[in-house]
Amino acid sequence: MSTDTFHVHEENAWRALDGGVVVINGTTTVYYSMNHAGAFVWHLLLESGVGVDAITRRLSAHYDEPSGDLLDHVRSFLSTLEEEGLIGRRAGLNGASDAPTQQPAFEKADNPYRAPRLDKFDSLERLIVSGE
Repeated sequence: MSTDTFHVHEENAWRALDGGVVVINGTTTVYYSMNHAGAFVWHLLLESGVGVDAITRRLSAHYDEPSGDLLDHVRSFLSTLEEEGLIGRRAGLNGASDAPTQQPAFEKADNPYRAPRLDKFDSLERLIVSGE
């Protein structure tokens, strides 16, 4: 059982959009989008102190998928978010919660499960300057 917990860095701006999430890294101005499963995980991460096991259990329940099948997806997604500087990790502390206190505001998934995905786009500054 993993004891590390994760949290979203406060300098990042985000918005829910069409069942996903769009995030702007406040330091690099690179922007990202997440699919539905990624958005579900993101909302869990908004509560500081959530771990891999709790995320996997909640994702499993939301999509009615076996948690064993999702564990590698969750680990990979968290690793990508961490590499991009969108989330931070804390080593497990005594008494640290591995369970979010509330369920994200998501309807039960109507579509089949797809692994959480983060798509990276160029810097927001370049988009604004180009006028696209």
